[in-house]
Amino acid sequence: MQLKNIKGKLGLATCSLLQITAPAAQASDSEWDVDTAFLYYSESDSRVSAFEPAIYAGRELGDDGERIDLRLVIDVLTGASPNGAHASSVVQTFTTPSGNATYTAKPGENPLDDTFQDTRVAFGADWMLPINRLSRVKLGLNTSVEYDYLSLGLSGSYMRDLNNKNTTLTASLAFNNDIYTPEGGIPIALSPMREPGQTNREGSDDTKTVADFLIGVTQVVSRHTLIEANYSYGISDGYLNDPFKIVSVVDSVAGLSDNSALLNVNPDALPYVYENRPD
Repeated sequence: MQLKNIKGKLGLATCSLLQITAPAAQASDSEWDVDTAFLYYSESDSRVSAFEPAIYAGRELGDDGERIDLRLVIDVLTGASPNGAHASSVVQTFTTPSGNATYTAKPGENPLDDTFQDTRVAFGADWMLPINRLSRVKLGLNTSVEYDYLSLGLSGSYMRDLNNKNTTLTASLAFNNDIYTPEGGIPIALSPMREPGQTNREGSDDTKTVADFLIGVTQVVSRHTLIEANYSYGISDGYLNDPFKIVSVVDSVAGLSDNSALLNVNPDALPYVYENRPD
């Protein structure tokens, strides 16, 4: 979970609970529509590389518009990831997320954790149910699994057609429950990074919940043009830290500037502590 920003970009088109995906092609009622995709992302200097194959399948379940859509996405991430610390004029030594080993950053070098690797498997299913000729609902189920992270989500959308089906109003709700089980446990917020074998963890796991609400309108302008406008509101609550990120203490702060507890006993080295975000 070190690369939340990259994972967020990779998952925008495939794993958003509130996304309403149109099928790539329409098949007959007894056939499946199948679409595949592959995404490759790479950064220079042996930084992060991402491989993401995806497959989508859907079919009509009747003549009234009932439909099911399935999707499977696999993310494989490798490479060196910034750990959040500031570059320093001296060698810096850090513990790995497990707390059992160390890695170093040279003077003036942006600290990178070259032990980073992760694999995510995400599955989603949507069931479209017609209410009448102009209204329908979509029910969704999503799950995302990593070796240190589990996300389970439910969603529901209501769609209403107007103006000879040229205008569609949409309202959606989604709820996610996420469980963190980071390697080495949950670091104590604002605690200093310890030498291998020393403990500064406060448990093996923690959770957060995410609730999202969306309203939108889609307007058909011509045979080739659609206009869509959406408003979304989301609330995240619980453990919002990245358990693998640290911050450098550049200016002296009471309780945070004692370098004696850190790996770097060099007085010129910047002390660093595990990050702390509001719940």
